[in-house]
Amino acid sequence: MTTTTPGRARPVLVLRRLAPALAPALVPALLVALVGALVAALLTTSVAARADAAVPAERGVTGADVPTTGQVARIFPFLAGGSRALDVGSALDLYDDTCVGLTGGFRARSVRFAAYLDADGAVPYFEGREDPTFFVYEFGSRRRARAGFQALVDYATRCEGTATDGDTTRTLSPVSVPALGERRLGFRTASRFLDSSVARNLEVYVLRGRRIERSWIQRDTRVINRQHAVRMARLLGRTAG
Repeated sequence: MTTTTPGRARPVLVLRRLAPALAPALVPALLVALVGALVAALLTTSVAARADAAVPAERGVTGADVPTTGQVARIFPFLAGGSRALDVGSALDLYDDTCVGLTGGFRARSVRFAAYLDADGAVPYFEGREDPTFFVYEFGSRRRARAGFQALVDYATRCEGTATDGDTTRTLSPVSVPALGERRLGFRTASRFLDSSVARNLEVYVLRGRRIERSWIQRDTRVINRQHAVRMARLLGRTAG
């Protein structure tokens, strides 16, 4: 960030006008005092800016932190004129040692997520379309958020490949994601059940301060478009970040 010192030229100009009437030793002293005052003001502004930047992380996640239907419709035009359904959660989803069953997850302090319906009130998933969902997880500290993100990375690393438990076979494969936030993670999953139906997902996670942002697409009929998930992650970053 570039910091400027507005108004610095004006005090110097005033001193030049008064210089003939001032003792030579007084001018440097006044300049030092003026510069000191400017530095103090800049430091105060910097501290206030950092305090202001911390406010979003203290207030909890709200509906304003997840994209509107109109914003999402720019990525998925079939959602134009549709609606958004908001809900709350409690933890990051993580899988157990089988890589098939869910654990209790990694608990967060505040969680909000949004799903979307088309103009007819239909769920895109049941219409054979890509079905987007956004999640924002807020933690009590940056350290806690980093630990949660690392738990996701460990899970994705441990569960890469194919695992079977009971009637379900689940495959996880990494997805390349451009630079986003402090850290980012992307992967696809496909779960095949006893009746041969397949549930496909593409997820992108981004770590940003005390928050983890999750952009998730579900679709069973075709392979999910990676670029759509990346655009979702960027949109969520602009909204929640």
